[in-house]
Amino acid sequence: MEYGDPIKVVLLACGSFNPVTNMHLRMFELARDYLEDSGRYKVVRGIISPVGDGYKKKGLIEAFHRVMMARLASANSEWITVDSWESSQPEWVETAKVMEHHHGEAVAAEQNEDDEDTVKYAKKRRIEENSSGDSSYYLRKDNPRLMLLCGADVLESFEVPNLWRKEDIAEIVGRYGLVCITRCGFEPHKFIHQSDTLWRHRKNIHIVREWVANDISATHVRRALRRGQSVRYVEARHGSTIGPEDLRNRVVDAHRVGKGSKIISKEFGLHQSTKNFSGKSKDRQTFWLMLVFMSPPSGKH
Repeated sequence: MEYGDPIKVVLLACGSFNPVTNMHLRMFELARDYLEDSGRYKVVRGIISPVGDGYKKKGLIEAFHRVMMARLASANSEWITVDSWESSQPEWVETAKVMEHHHGEAVAAEQNEDDEDTVKYAKKRRIEENSSGDSSYYLRKDNPRLMLLCGADVLESFEVPNLWRKEDIAEIVGRYGLVCITRCGFEPHKFIHQSDTLWRHRKNIHIVREWVANDISATHVRRALRRGQSVRYVEARHGSTIGPEDLRNRVVDAHRVGKGSKIISKEFGLHQSTKNFSGKSKDRQTFWLMLVFMSPPSGKH
């Protein structure tokens, strides 16, 4: 079946990214291949949006550092970016509201693609008001589609009591769309069949099969780091061009004198706040171990 011009799609992944892993990045590649292979879509951008500190999840490392790690991990990608809007909010922001924000940004960027200046506030406000009040405005073919990218575990979490609002679920899958990557131990097709809301919007839900089984999770990474075990080849590696041994030594030396964030920010051109890590000692040690283990093996980048 032939289609007209493909619909532009922006993929948005929300979550803790505590820390970011290879599987987080792999999901973007799988989703893009699946959507573009259909002939209906053209994926133009992928966005990693780490949750803010207001989420208050146990063991959650400070947002500044999670954003930094995600930027290091995605530095070599030409289309996956990291956005700090959600992580910079003082309170936890529901996923549906995060999607609304990024939808407004995507539409504004599309309508101003020939203008490198920042979109004026009034115009952006008008776009957001039109978007929130009229679903047909969002579905205009010349506007990019925003889709939530997640694993099957997140999809099935929709049924966890008091975790998601029903109206938010309907908003995410009904107005926007969702791309779900399969994961061992989960049955997304069965779950959709058992949910009236998901079944009603099933045409907006794309299930992507990951044929290469990969059960990497941030939880497993954190556990290994706490126990002093290696996570090399598991955790997403950065795109630095300096030698891994040199990076490792510089990170450790900087940490000893309390200037870790400063040297990492300088080394990778991250123009962010250079405040030092202020978490508990165990969390601080885990964070620096993450950065040390993120360095690529010798001779490989």
